[in-house]
Amino acid sequence: MKWGTHNSKGIKIINARSETSDIYFKNMKKCVLIIQGYFEWKVLYSHSGKETKKPYFFSNANKQKDYLLIAGLYNQIEDINGFDYKQFILLTQAANKQVESIHDRMPLIISENLVE
Repeated sequence: MKWGTHNSKGIKIINARSETSDIYFKNMKKCVLIIQGYFEWKVLYSHSGKETKKPYFFSNANKQKDYLLIAGLYNQIEDINGFDYKQFILLTQAANKQVESIHDRMPLIISENLVE
């Protein structure tokens, strides 16, 4: 699978808001992505006003499980050479208390009992 799809204007999309994904990505199928963790970058400014980004890595707080389940969407397309492949996007949600001081959005993490 390749991460990202393109919208009608040709802009590459890698993440989508879960709140509106059914409107903009209604032709894509649901999937679950298994990841070890993810990064969020906090924007910092120096005294001179220069912008830098500091990475923060988030993983499962349950040390018995070294993975997270993330909601996503995918579809299968054919490239210009006639080869089929799948492309996917991650679904995001409003940040929880642990993430909100770093970024306002985060991946939509789902529990195992919701996976079919």
